[in-house]
Amino acid sequence: METKTAKYSLIKRTKKWVIPHYKTFALCLFLLLIASLIKILGPVIIQQAVDGPIKNKDIPSLVLLLGGYIVILLIGYFANYQEIVRLETVGQSIVAEIKKSVFKHLLTLNMSYFDKTTTGNLVSRVENDSNAMLVLFTTIITNFIGSVTLLIGMLCVMFFKYSSVLAFSLLAFIPFMLGSAILFGKNIAPKLINIRKYVADVNSYITEIIQGISIIQIFGQEKRVLNELKIRSKKKYDAEKVTTVMFNTFFNLLFFVNILGTVIVLYIGTDMVLKKTMTIGGLILFINFISQFFMPIIQLSGQFSEFQRGFAGAIRVFDLLDTENTIPDTNNPVEIPNKEKGINIEFKNVWFKYVEDGEWILKDVSFYCPTGQTWAIVGPTGSGKTTIISLLLKFYSPQKGEILLNGVNIDNISKAELRNILGLVLQENILFPGTIYENLTLRQSNYSDEQVKILMEDLGINPVISKLQKGYQTELNDNASNLSSGEKQLISFGRALLKNPYILVFDEATSNIDPEIENNIKLAMNNLVKGRTALIIAHRLSTIQSADKIMVLKDGHLIEIGNHQELIKFGGFYSQLNMLQVG
Repeated sequence: METKTAKYSLIKRTKKWVIPHYKTFALCLFLLLIASLIKILGPVIIQQAVDGPIKNKDIPSLVLLLGGYIVILLIGYFANYQEIVRLETVGQSIVAEIKKSVFKHLLTLNMSYFDKTTTGNLVSRVENDSNAMLVLFTTIITNFIGSVTLLIGMLCVMFFKYSSVLAFSLLAFIPFMLGSAILFGKNIAPKLINIRKYVADVNSYITEIIQGISIIQIFGQEKRVLNELKIRSKKKYDAEKVTTVMFNTFFNLLFFVNILGTVIVLYIGTDMVLKKTMTIGGLILFINFISQFFMPIIQLSGQFSEFQRGFAGAIRVFDLLDTENTIPDTNNPVEIPNKEKGINIEFKNVWFKYVEDGEWILKDVSFYCPTGQTWAIVGPTGSGKTTIISLLLKFYSPQKGEILLNGVNIDNISKAELRNILGLVLQENILFPGTIYENLTLRQSNYSDEQVKILMEDLGINPVISKLQKGYQTELNDNASNLSSGEKQLISFGRALLKNPYILVFDEATSNIDPEIENNIKLAMNNLVKGRTALIIAHRLSTIQSADKIMVLKDGHLIEIGNHQELIKFGGFYSQLNMLQVG
């Protein structure tokens, strides 16, 4: 990825964001050329003043020249100001579009990607690495052109109007300075890429610790996590220290060359003035040009390092954008037939494991859940209960076997339709910033307040919400910490049912609900699952005794199927689990 071809390829890929703003870039380029030309014209006016009006003591002409000098400086400042503001504005706009593209792509990736990528790392890519690309659309593009224009313009003035000897003496430094810049860039690039990785690692660690801060404090792990953060930060610090030394060494070398050039010009120029082959004004012009002559080279060198930073960010951004969904959506989706009459679920000889060289989580699992029935899934932790739900939701794809809805393989069903027919309540409560009402409706406008309240009343949620000071308009704190675990679960429960799905899926749906509320929920569930197919994962067997069928999983195998009475009478593994819970 770090070859010239790769860099060109990455820059080329940004054109879809740049092209829509081509008019702004063209205007900024025009303004930049004006500012660069005025920088060249300023020393020329000073030279004219010294060799003309000042030498001849022509005050009116001097005032006229100085007035013109002030005017062109003001024009130059205005052009420079407009160029910077417009360029920064369009650059920020492009970065915002990049973040949107990255985040949009992130939303399409399947769960296996998130299993192996930390939250902090993803946040760093979306935010920090996208921001690092800003220089590719602002200072790098235009300042490169401005610096080259300034350099060529000054060389032309020095060569053709004043002294080719002095011009050649300055020109001799360019190969050394550009060569040093290229060598510096090649060495600094991989280090900057590593720094971005260390930044992502630190961000990821801090995010994880903040998310689990209650556990850290309860178990007294503050010292351990602080030491771990120090270790991770030390790696970042060491990498940044090396690059800082390299940057300072390189730029100090360039400034030394600048001073050396000034000394050479003074020495040669003074001799030429004494020999009357150059005017004093011409020498002053060359001295003024020296800083401006070396400054574009120093800027180009500095921008080269900034380009490396932006390139390092671009690598990580495009690496994410190039991540393919391992479960791509079908190009020729098939509609589920007769779904209005209900949907049946069938697993045919399904085998699944999360990693290629890992153990099988599900082993030859087959079952058929008829339309409108409620089936429960029970078994020890790690037996594959949640995995069945994840496969049904197409978060993952089985290595062997088929999953059918009304006889149609879910691989042939679009993800949009599949997730539109499913309602889900997870064991982990996931609520978003906003009000309770917004969390129930997910900010969709196709629900009326009356519809929401009626459904919540049926669920037994309405009295709980009404007790809150602002009811449905109660704002949730971070992680909904102003609600109890049971209240959070109830809202998640209501959110799934408000969707009016054909299939209801509950993963430990009543695990965090108080017994008093649970009784209300059981009655509501019995009413709401009528006419719908439902799958319920449960550890507490008391919550699923009324299910039409109960599937018993153990070590990835489906070992028993039957209703509560049948399985108790059978005296197998389910009966043992029931005895353990009942006591």
